[in-house]
Amino acid sequence: MSIDKTNNYDFGIVGLGVIGRNLLLSTQASLREALKDAIANGISVSRYVNALAYFDAYRSEKLPTNIIQAQRGYFGARTYERIDQEGIFHTLWD
Repeated sequence: MSIDKTNNYDFGIVGLGVIGRNLLLSTQASLREALKDAIANGISVSRYVNALAYFDAYRSEKLPTNIIQAQRGYFGARTYERIDQEGIFHTLWD
């Protein structure tokens, strides 16, 4: 997946063509508002919320994977890289 500064996301993995991509990008604000209203009124929309979360994660350049990295380190995993510093790191957990 790639992201460029003109919001031309590569949606090949999820099977969206240009029409699907444009439709999703142009209606996401309305979808977010509808989901917010449904949740506020106690309507179960978990599949839609999860689909939107997947969409957000799929098009994100960086994701919060620090917990996964911490678990890998704790259970004897290999090394890891950081986005704020150059180099390869390994943390000894007590």
